Amino acid sequence: MEYVLRTKRGRAIAMIATHFPLIGCTMNQTHALLLLLALTALNGCASKPQEVTGRQAISAASVANPFGTAILRQGSRGPEVTALQQALNSKTDPSPRLTVSGEFGPQTEAAVRQFQTQAEISVDGVVGPRTMVALGADVDPYFRESTAISSDTGPQVITRSVLQDSRGDYWLATWNGVIRFDGTTFTNVTNKEGLRRYRAFCLLEDHQENIWLGTTGAGVYRYDGSRYTNYTTKNGLVDNTILSMLQDRDGNLWFGGMGLSKYDGTTFTSFTEEDGFTSSDVHSISEAPDGSLWFGTRGALFHYDGETFVNFTDKHEVNTEPNSYTPALIDRRGHVWFGGSKGIHHYDGETVSHVFEAACFSLMEDSGGDIWFVGGAMRGEDPEPGTSVFNRFDPAAGPENFHIAREQIEVKAGAVFGLTEDKDGSIWFGTGGGIGRINGDAVLYYQK
Repeated sequence: MEYVLRTKRGRAIAMIATHFPLIGCTMNQTHALLLLLALTALNGCASKPQEVTGRQAISAASVANPFGTAILRQGSRGPEVTALQQALNSKTDPSPRLTVSGEFGPQTEAAVRQFQTQAEISVDGVVGPRTMVALGADVDPYFRESTAISSDTGPQVITRSVLQDSRGDYWLATWNGVIRFDGTTFTNVTNKEGLRRYRAFCLLEDHQENIWLGTTGAGVYRYDGSRYTNYTTKNGLVDNTILSMLQDRDGNLWFGGMGLSKYDGTTFTSFTEEDGFTSSDVHSISEAPDGSLWFGTRGALFHYDGETFVNFTDKHEVNTEPNSYTPALIDRRGHVWFGGSKGIHHYDGETVSHVFEAACFSLMEDSGGDIWFVGGAMRGEDPEPGTSVFNRFDPAAGPENFHIAREQIEVKAGAVFGLTEDKDGSIWFGTGGGIGRINGDAVLYYQK
C-alpha cells in the first residue's frame, strides 16, 4: 500500500516511523530433528561457499540455532532447553553437570548465570540472543523476526540500503533480512530462500548482473538468478560483517566492514595496517574517474591509487570525529564530497573546503549531476525533532554557494540511510521504519 503526501509551500512531508527496535524474538519452532542437524552445523566447518537453492521452510533457516528463537527462562521446556543444557555442560568451566532433561529449572538458571558471568555479558539467568550468540548459536541478536514471505506493504523496520537492479526490481537491505519488491509485492528473500537470519546492510549488482547482499555477521551472498551462494571468512573474506561493497572498473569486488577485502572472482585479498590501511569499519567505497578508490571509515577517509593507501583526512588536517563514520561520494568530475558529524567537505583535486556545518551521513549524485545530501534544517528555521532534510545542490553553482543554491525537502524521519535513484528518476531512501521515495514534489511511503 502506498500513501502519498503532497508538498506544502515547497515541502514534501512523509510520515516515517523513527522507532529503532533492538531485539524481536517471537517464534518458537525448532523440532527435535532440526536440533540434531543444528548441533552438527555448530561443530562443522566448510571452506567452499555455501549454496542455497530452492524454497526452504523458515525453521530450516534457524537450523544453526538449536536454542530456537524464543527467550528461554525458568519454566521453558522442550528440545531447545535440551540443547541449552548440553551447551552449558560443554561450554561452561567448570561444567555444571546438568541433567539433560529438557526442563528449565533452578539448576539450569544457575548454570546460565554462571556462563553469563564467564562470558562477561549481562547476568540475569535468561537466555536471549546475546547469550545464544555466546553459546555459539548462528544468530544475530538484532535481527527482527518476521514469518511473512510476501506482503503488499513495505518493511516497518530499519532499512539501510535500496537497490534497483537491471531488471527493474528493487532490493531492500533491512533488519528483517533481504526483501525484494517487484513494484507490487514485497517478498522476504531471507524467509523464502532460507538465508541465515542476519540483518542485511548493503547491496550491489555486479557487471554480470549478479546481486550481492552484505550482512552484519553472515558475510555476503551472491544471487546469480537461480541460487544464493554464501561467502564468509572461511572463504577468505576479511570479516563476516560487510557494510559496503563496490565493483571497480577492472571487475574486482571490494568488501568493506570490520576490515577491507578485494575479490578477483577466485581469491580474496585482505588489506591491513601492513598495507597502510590503518582503519576499519568501512562504510563507503567509491571509485574516481581515474580508477583510484576512496574508503570512508570511522574517523577517516582513505585514498588508494592501486599501490598505496593514504589517510587523506590526516594528510589534509581535516577535523573529523574519531567515532563518526565518513561517507564519501566521487562525482562525475572527480571531485570528492565527504560527510560525517562535522559536516561536509569538498575536494577539487587541490583544495579541501568545509562547505556544510551540520552532520551529514547520506550523500548521492543523481543522473543529472546534482548532489543530494541529508542534514541540517529547513532554511531559516530551527531543526525540528524527528525530521530529516534532503538537500539538492547543483555543483555548477560552485562550492562557495553550497548554502544558498540548494533545494530542500523535509521528511518526518529521524534518520535516513542509503539514497539511490531509480530508472524513472525517483529518489529512494531507507529510514528507521521502512522506505520512502521522493517523486517530483511528493514523498511516498510504503506502510500499513
